[in-house]
Amino acid sequence: MVKAQAFLLASVVISVALVMMYTPMRNEYLAKSTQILKQEYESKIFENVYNEIKNVVYFSFQNYNTCVRNTLDFLNFTDRYVRGKSLRFSGVLILANISTQLNLTVINFLEDRVKINIVLNGASFYDLTVENRGINATILSPSPGRNNMTLIYNDVNRVVFFEDSDRFFYLIDVKIEGEEFSKRMVEAFVFD
Repeated sequence: MVKAQAFLLASVVISVALVMMYTPMRNEYLAKSTQILKQEYESKIFENVYNEIKNVVYFSFQNYNTCVRNTLDFLNFTDRYVRGKSLRFSGVLILANISTQLNLTVINFLEDRVKINIVLNGASFYDLTVENRGINATILSPSPGRNNMTLIYNDVNRVVFFEDSDRFFYLIDVKIEGEEFSKRMVEAFVFD
């Protein structure tokens, strides 16, 4: 009977030791898996937000004023949504309606005032300052034919080429940040 009790006690001790060894490894695995899932989730939020901003512009660019209003409304919604997920949203959208004149609108969500330097065809220089959560517009005079516009602000220096036959272009600069996540995209698109 003593042997059986010793064997039983030894098996309990070994079982407890194995469980104690396995638990930290399991907790570490769970913590790492949770971190990976959280990063994937935040990345998906970024991709969805980015694509939806592009869709808002694309589906409403036929009417420039509606496009600006819809984009501003969606950016406000996005900011609230992302903050609800414990993330930070920032960005700049530059929208331009092209005809005989170029109607350029800047929407700023960079959490600070932004100064946009605009160079049209390498010669004309314009400065446009936009307050945080603000909107500012200007009218420029492009040349007939092919034009290039350089947009410079903060760490962005982007050249956009457009023809006088094109109808619309926009530059989208969106960033979402979390505790261990940060993603940013800057792209320009032209519609004819």
